[in-house]
Amino acid sequence: MRNLKTGWSTRRYDPDEDVADPGVFALNRKAPRKEFSDRLGPLRRYLDSQVGRPWSKIEGDFRKALDTRTVIGRHLWDHALREVELQCRMTPDGRPVTLRGYPVRHLYVHPRTGLLLRPNPIRIDEHRARQKRMADVKKINLNARTRAEKEGDLWFHFIDTGRTEEFVEIRKDRTGRKIATLATRAVIRKKQANTEEVRRIRAAIEAAELR
Repeated sequence: MRNLKTGWSTRRYDPDEDVADPGVFALNRKAPRKEFSDRLGPLRRYLDSQVGRPWSKIEGDFRKALDTRTVIGRHLWDHALREVELQCRMTPDGRPVTLRGYPVRHLYVHPRTGLLLRPNPIRIDEHRARQKRMADVKKINLNARTRAEKEGDLWFHFIDTGRTEEFVEIRKDRTGRKIATLATRAVIRKKQANTEEVRRIRAAIEAAELR
């Protein structure tokens, strides 16, 4: 008899010889599911249009338009609450942060006025930031044998002369007893950079920053 579910029928079926249609009888085949699709564009546009109004009035209008006791109304209201930071505090420079101190990137309710607001974008002066990074550099390699280091407000060159020298190295063994050993090290010459050399050092720092 024809199977009412699959529409497949046969007069003879030997499981040792015949193979059923895997598309029909696959046990691990998953049936298509209906999934809820969130379309939050209208909700976000509505909230953007309400910037500057008291949050209490926005909440009242929202509850009048949608019954939050229903599944859809409650779902949209939950999404609205995720789009707005209700509890925050203001920094001395007037920027909103969460109660944990993280910057607010989306809409928020001002803790004093109760207005729905959007934080001002953080403007970064790239030129000033780059100048600060360059001023914070304390060490840079000029070539394979010369490096420059800043000590206080002065720059110094440390030049590898290509020679080595022997020196006595004092170290401790496992018992804590001091042992003197003879070791070698490269001879490094240190000299203060003059005005022209300081310009070259700054040019090297700028070139490294642009890379």
